[in-house]
Amino acid sequence: MVSIVLLIFSLTIIPQNSFAEEWIFEGVDTERIPEFSVYPSECYTWIYLDGFDGYFFLIKITNANLTYGFTHFMADIPMGENGTSIWGEQWLGNVSTGEVQLIYKDIQLLYWNKSIGYRAMNTFFIPLEEDNSISEETFINVTENWEITLFSIGNINFEHFTTSFNSLSCIYWNDTYNEAHFAANYTEDGVLRDFESYSMLSIPTNITLSSVPSQLPPDFDIMTETGESLFENKSIMINVTINDIDSNNDEVIDDDYLYRMYLDDQWTEWATPEEKINWTLSEDLAGNYTLIIEIRNMYGITQKEITIEYDPDEPDGEPDGSPLIPGYSLITIIFSISTGLLILLLRNSKRYSKNY
Repeated sequence: MVSIVLLIFSLTIIPQNSFAEEWIFEGVDTERIPEFSVYPSECYTWIYLDGFDGYFFLIKITNANLTYGFTHFMADIPMGENGTSIWGEQWLGNVSTGEVQLIYKDIQLLYWNKSIGYRAMNTFFIPLEEDNSISEETFINVTENWEITLFSIGNINFEHFTTSFNSLSCIYWNDTYNEAHFAANYTEDGVLRDFESYSMLSIPTNITLSSVPSQLPPDFDIMTETGESLFENKSIMINVTINDIDSNNDEVIDDDYLYRMYLDDQWTEWATPEEKINWTLSEDLAGNYTLIIEIRNMYGITQKEITIEYDPDEPDGEPDGSPLIPGYSLITIIFSISTGLLILLLRNSKRYSKNY
């Protein structure tokens, strides 16, 4: 049975066409593949149910480029110049052990040119419009691809085909000589959510999308090293903690980040994040000051801020604004004031005695 599933999800190994414009994984600077919701380096996992319990397939996107055609199982199909092709790897896994083995690499997952059409051995991903939505015209064109490519391998002819754009689903079926059917459903991001077939290639098949990338921006926290918010010094140490996340679902904790700070009414250059940042205030006046920090990855930017109260000291150790006379200590001033008051009281006492 696994061999038949491999046929259903098989993708021809062919050399990639070389074009000037290409989308690859470039860490934090990775761009989304044009007209799709996916990025290079992402992993999607489908688990097989019913007759294929115990197995799963993992599709890893490796890159995308501009090509002129799609390579079918049996022949190259010229499609037209400047079509977007997504390339990847296919892995077979064991649900019980989690072990995976590479089945195919450098595979052309799909070809898409809006003015020409869509071709793929298996319709994993649907192109999006500029507003990141799926158009009805594109959805119909893409779902018809099952018949054009996959069904032709097994010489399968269904009597009926219909799409439900509202539910992003399509179905092929017979209602005369047998009850064969094939149904596929998609997410709003244009990813194959599940499909089921009956009597297709003589066996029932049922798969479901079990794992998708989280596509989350960075998650981090900032606080002063001491945990306090009141400081007498202009130099303040800030701890930066980036919380662990595997945003592209490749089972590797992300480490591709850049950060910047908003200082003196302008942003610093993007740089590799540090666990401790020395924040030196540019002002000498007491008051509240706010530090803004941004951290970005390939999916977006997260901004956090921290506010501290700065209460600077004079060189003599007394708070700024105290009425001390330069050159005299507090003890000297208190002694002088006390002596003056005592003399004044004694004089008043003598004057009071003479009057009586």
